[in-house]
Amino acid sequence: MKNIEYTPEALEDLQKLKLRLLEEFGDSVSKKILRKITKDIRTLEIFENAGVELAKMYGIVSDYRSLYTAKNYVVYRVEGEKVKIIRVLDERMDFMRILFGIRTVEEDDDWEEDRE
Repeated sequence: MKNIEYTPEALEDLQKLKLRLLEEFGDSVSKKILRKITKDIRTLEIFENAGVELAKMYGIVSDYRSLYTAKNYVVYRVEGEKVKIIRVLDERMDFMRILFGIRTVEEDDDWEEDRE
């Protein structure tokens, strides 16, 4: 069984997500969505390869994997006996640009700036 470790950026992403969900949907929905995300992340303790390899999806050299859950991408990599959660990003964000500086979709820059 692998240990889960979060980067500071991933923890900040979760905190921002929590605040946005609280504002938009209230406490009950916010808790439900965050529980779903953290439950899916915990499955990586046993099934560390559950996510899709970004290298296969986009042809970019990377050891990152992506797990899609509750309209968010959990970007992670396996490091020995741990799974390191790199970022938790809203599906509407261009996560390839955020991670690698590669723009893959046209975005509303104002929305993106508000979420970073």
